[in-house]
Amino acid sequence: MKRVLFIAIATLFVATQPILAEGTKKTIWQGVIHLGDNPEKYPKITSAGMAFQVPFKGEFAKTTKITVTVKEVETLAGNGNYIEVIAHYEKQPSKAPAKEVVVSTFRFKDKTGEEKEFAFEFDSGKNLDGMKPDYYSVRIKVDTHISFTLWDDFLVKRIVVEHE
Repeated sequence: MKRVLFIAIATLFVATQPILAEGTKKTIWQGVIHLGDNPEKYPKITSAGMAFQVPFKGEFAKTTKITVTVKEVETLAGNGNYIEVIAHYEKQPSKAPAKEVVVSTFRFKDKTGEEKEFAFEFDSGKNLDGMKPDYYSVRIKVDTHISFTLWDDFLVKRIVVEHE
């Protein structure tokens, strides 16, 4: 009986090793939210306007992958919309306001309007001078470099963070 139990535990341990070795993958937000300058385009969907930001706990100084699923991105002008990863520091000297540092910025654009995943890798310790943040966030922003009525209107559906 002990031998059967040992074999079962050993098999389970070996079977889970590749999954654990690949890293952790976590959906930090899922739903549907509109970004852009025309909320009337999606009357039944909540509009966040210019930007949408979601906090997450991350591993410091690790290769991290962010995957953002969007729909109806139809970039007609400009260099594309933004995905920013930001490090947050809550406690500052002399009761100063919390501090934010942009770790990495990515641009995304498309012309198909189809649901699509945009994935980006970054070092979660980049630009931080060795100081571990309290938490991170992902901010998705509309490209506002172009005229107000020409902003891309699109839907954000999911944000996934994966540590390697």
